[in-house]
Amino acid sequence: MIAQSRLRSVRALGALTILTLAIGCDDSPTTPTDPFTTTSQFVVSNLSVGGTSSYNFAVSTQSHVALTFASAISLATGLPIEGSVRMGLGTVAGTACTTTSTIEVRPALSAQIRMQVAAGNCCLSVADGGALGEAVTYAARMTATSAEPATSSANFFEGFSSAIPIGGFAERTFEVFRGGNSTVTLSSTGGEQVMRLSIGLWDGAVCRVQALADIPAGSTPQLVAGVDAGTYCVRLQDINTTGRVTFGMTISHP
Repeated sequence: MIAQSRLRSVRALGALTILTLAIGCDDSPTTPTDPFTTTSQFVVSNLSVGGTSSYNFAVSTQSHVALTFASAISLATGLPIEGSVRMGLGTVAGTACTTTSTIEVRPALSAQIRMQVAAGNCCLSVADGGALGEAVTYAARMTATSAEPATSSANFFEGFSSAIPIGGFAERTFEVFRGGNSTVTLSSTGGEQVMRLSIGLWDGAVCRVQALADIPAGSTPQLVAGVDAGTYCVRLQDINTTGRVTFGMTISHP
């Protein structure tokens, strides 16, 4: 079954640097042009047990393409699942997506497939290979850059504090400019109550949760995730309806 998809795109400009690309989607390699560019597209779709979902996207110039299967939320419970899917990058053949690279993946915030491609029409394929377990809404990101993205072991720290009404939640987005590791530490809630802390991919409108933990406040990170350059989100939710909660947390990222 081919699922219907919803797409969001963002573009940005950066410093000047180019690498020659080797693998094409459906066109011959062309000479890269300045300036350095990065383009991200987001697809959100439903995937049933045993089903297949695909999305076609264009790469306007020879690029480094990274595919990230970022979120899989159960249609039954509204929570992240433990299952995995087969994700592939390929070429468009009529109405079919013929994959040239396929891998079994679980949701993550760092790309699971990275490949150099020429300008042309590519496709993303997501399929249940038998390990999904239940129907989900998934979110994936397709990023094309004209050079290999930078990484960094040095992190910035952002503080986030607010108050949550009974049964409510608070949410914040944060920008990452290089690949690396991100951590989230819920440091205070004014008590010992258990809260639901989530991290995910921001698709321009919605926080697509990758992982969550039901935890009390503490001094060590409760969530740790590898990330690529992009926009992400954290959410804190009152799941015990214990009353208004004032909290503080720290987000660390490249």
